[in-house]
Amino acid sequence: MKPTFIGIGAQKCASSWLYEILRDHPEVCLSPEKEVNFFSYNFDRGYQWYERHFPSNLSENKISGEISPSYFHNPSVPEYAKNYNAELKIIALLRHPVKRAISNHKHDIRTGNLQGENLSFEAGIKNNPSYIDQGLYSTHLKRWLNYFPKDQVKIILVDDIEENPEKVVREVYEFLSVNTEHVPAALFKKSNESYAVRWRWLSKMVNKLGNMLRHGPLNGLWWLASGLGLKKLYHAINAKPVEKSHVEITDAEKDRILKVFSAQIEELEGLIDRDLSFWKS
Repeated sequence: MKPTFIGIGAQKCASSWLYEILRDHPEVCLSPEKEVNFFSYNFDRGYQWYERHFPSNLSENKISGEISPSYFHNPSVPEYAKNYNAELKIIALLRHPVKRAISNHKHDIRTGNLQGENLSFEAGIKNNPSYIDQGLYSTHLKRWLNYFPKDQVKIILVDDIEENPEKVVREVYEFLSVNTEHVPAALFKKSNESYAVRWRWLSKMVNKLGNMLRHGPLNGLWWLASGLGLKKLYHAINAKPVEKSHVEITDAEKDRILKVFSAQIEELEGLIDRDLSFWKS
C-alpha cells in the first residue's frame, strides 16, 4: 500500500511528537518504526521494500504514512518523492534555527560524535557542518515547493506546538482529512529529551548493533527489542541529562550563528506568509 503522507523533519524539530500524535489516531496507520528513511538512505531497496512497511489491506477510512526527518534537507528526496507519488501530503516541522543547532550539538555530545576536552558550541559547529546546513530552511523548503504545491505542504512551527498543542493537532488532523476531534495521549508529551552517555564504548556498541538490525534483514528484532522495553533499560543504565555534561552556549555564540541564519529567516517569512520576528533575537 502506498503511503499518502510523509513527515520530512527538519531534524531535532519535534518529529517524535508528530509520530506519537499520529500513531495514536484510529484513522492513521504509521510505519512500525519512526524513521523508514526510504527516500534518503534506502531508496536503492525499491518501492516494494518501502510499501512493506504499510498494511496491504488498509480499510477505506484509514490513511498511512511515515515520519523521516532525514528527508527535509536531502536535495534528492523531493524529486524521488514526487516521482513516487505526486499526491503525497507533506508535513514539515521547523524550529528556531539556533535552538535546532543547539539541540543538534547536545545530540552529538550524547552520541559521542563530539568528544574531547572542548565540547563548546563553536567546536561542535566546526566538527559538524550540518548544524548550519539543516537550519537553512528557506533553501530546503523552496526545493520541496518546486515539486509539491503549497496546498500539499503543511508547515508546523515548534513554537506553535509549545504554545498551543491542541490547535496544532487539530490542524494536522484536518490537513490529513481525519477526525479532528480525536485527542491523542501524547498531546503534552515531550519526546527525545537530550542526554549524555556515561560509557561511550557501550553507546558505540549499541548504536552499531542497532544500525545493523534496523537496516538489515533482521529489522524486526530491533523493533521487538523496543517493544519489550530493552531500549528504555539501556537508557536507564547509560544515560544522564546533557546538562550534567557542563555544556554551556554563550550569548555571543548564539548571536554569531543567528547572523548566519538571518537572511534565511527573512526569506522563509515570505515562503510561509508568516511573521518570524520572534526568531530574530
